[in-house]
Amino acid sequence: MTIIKIGALTKIERNSAGYKMPDGGAGGEYGSEKGFNQEDWLDRARPGNLSAALFTDSTNPIFKKDGVQTYSHLPGIYRSSGNELMSFHGEGSYDHLALICKGELVAYFVKVAVLNENFSQRAYDILDRNGAGKIREAESSSNTDAWSNHIDNTLACLNIRYSPEDLVWLENPIPLSKSSASSGFLSTTIGADTILIPQVIINNALNGRNSLFI
Repeated sequence: MTIIKIGALTKIERNSAGYKMPDGGAGGEYGSEKGFNQEDWLDRARPGNLSAALFTDSTNPIFKKDGVQTYSHLPGIYRSSGNELMSFHGEGSYDHLALICKGELVAYFVKVAVLNENFSQRAYDILDRNGAGKIREAESSSNTDAWSNHIDNTLACLNIRYSPEDLVWLENPIPLSKSSASSGFLSTTIGADTILIPQVIINNALNGRNSLFI
């Protein structure tokens, strides 16, 4: 049995296209204004998806010890111009990062790292040469805010990195609820794994907006 301890939660908007592309039903203030959400491409690089390789750095891996990486955006991740802030994984200080949508736990990362401006720019340049930016804009009804308008602020569309297979979607999302008690854990068994989430993190996440909660 593997215990997956969640150390942080962040919100994403619902996407009926499996987070491979915008689904035309963008929600939230940003999505309603732009017609897409930056997290709509979270799962585009999974092997087998159309044009998956274009959304990775396989042509020139930046983090060679971690292998091929994909790069995407989470609205709740803190942006920094300094060194990489955090790396979320089972052996790290912050445990795993999980995603919630409409009050439900929908996915978690086996490992994911936050980017700084330097690495975000390098990843942007690689994906841009691959043609990923043109694909993103085409899928967003030629909206340049999906890519090229962020050439001078790449963290606005690429602020995390991870191996494509390290994003794990739950077949059955887990409903989350607030509790007057801030101690204790929510414990859920999925197959041979147990997911543990501190109640204080759940309370903070459900009380807040799109933010990273630790």
